[in-house]
Amino acid sequence: MSKLSFTEFLAYSKLKDWKAKTDGKTELVYRGLKRRGKPSVVKQFAENEYEICLWIDFYESTRDVRDIFEDLSDLDYIILQLQFSYHTSFKEGKTIIVFDNVQLCPKAQDAARLLATQGKIDFIVMGT
Repeated sequence: MSKLSFTEFLAYSKLKDWKAKTDGKTELVYRGLKRRGKPSVVKQFAENEYEICLWIDFYESTRDVRDIFEDLSDLDYIILQLQFSYHTSFKEGKTIIVFDNVQLCPKAQDAARLLATQGKIDFIVMGT
């Protein structure tokens, strides 16, 4: 783990507390001032605490990825499409998905909330 500032250390500690206390049953909505290191702390946390990390920045994502979240009636389909689109496999309890700039795909935040209740994959949602 790289050296963290005091503020980053506090943020990292809160992320670890969230992981321990919620057991992946709630998504974490992580907001704060712009240009304050949110992505770097979350990336470091995800890489250190999980075996598999999928980072989706909706500012850079394709329309196909955003379309995955148009229909929230089949959550298993969403997970399968994410695995297919990003050429990865998720492992229950060892995977985190981070949605960055989620304000550009509001249904993704709804999906994270619904999927998190299953307790199989952890979700962090970041945006304005």
